[in-house]
Amino acid sequence: MTDKEFIRTVVGERIAAAAEGKIKPVDTEVSGCAEQMIRGMNEEDRKLIESYIDQLISREADVQVHAYIGGFKDGILLLKALDRLGAKDRNGGN
Repeated sequence: MTDKEFIRTVVGERIAAAAEGKIKPVDTEVSGCAEQMIRGMNEEDRKLIESYIDQLISREADVQVHAYIGGFKDGILLLKALDRLGAKDRNGGN
């Protein structure tokens, strides 16, 4: 699976989860208040805060991608281990 295919898969799963109501909606009251505060800042502070938020979002996205890939790899390794155990049972314990 290429990186692009993986990203498409993850995005597709997120869209499906959102459509099924499994993702908590954003608290509009809190986000509205935060937006209002940011709009009230001077331009230099606003840009700094927006840059910081962008970095947090990007970092969290990277963490989720790595966790997903790690879990996927762990699942494959587990299936391989289980298959080896099953093969030993089929071969009389060898």
